[in-house]
Amino acid sequence: MNPGGLPNTPFRLLRAARDASRPDSIDYKNIISKLQEEHVDAARCIASAKIFQRFQADVVAEFEELNQVLESMPKTNVIDPQSEDQVISVGEKLSSRLLTALLEDRGIPSQYIDLSDIIHFPVPKHLSQKFYQDLASAFGQHLLSCKDRVPVVTGFFGRIPGGLVNTLGRGYSDLCAALVAVGLQATELQVWKEVDGVFTADPRK
Repeated sequence: MNPGGLPNTPFRLLRAARDASRPDSIDYKNIISKLQEEHVDAARCIASAKIFQRFQADVVAEFEELNQVLESMPKTNVIDPQSEDQVISVGEKLSSRLLTALLEDRGIPSQYIDLSDIIHFPVPKHLSQKFYQDLASAFGQHLLSCKDRVPVVTGFFGRIPGGLVNTLGRGYSDLCAALVAVGLQATELQVWKEVDGVFTADPRK
């Protein structure tokens, strides 16, 4: 998810990562500083001072951790898949935290769910049907703990061999939604995309 007013966050995070991998470059600090400012500003519509302050503290913590990741990256002009995943996941966490705060501010009990550390079972080198079944089960159990609160889930769901983005592509969040639906034994899954309208067929055909 990418809330309005926060354009191209994943691409800007990747640009920061690429810059951090270059010797003697510190431009990435300006990129992440601007992103932090924009995410805090996006939440200023929140009426509850308590909810806003909690969100602001969460944003600061996320960017402090991101800054540590970027500073520790090898200066080789190359980003390894695991580092790329870790950087991109920040965008998912921030947008999920923002949506959680907005729902809470409107009186809707909600719970932020970070799936980046959900995998606590063996991951095969080549992802198998059993891996996806285990993942769906783990998702379902985790979300059921929310009980009557609305879960707001990060589409990023942890580290796998070769990197999540590199292995599954940009559609990993749609896959995550499908696996959540399987884990919860849902009767329906709706995936809303950033399009200009609702299509009843593939517009490319």
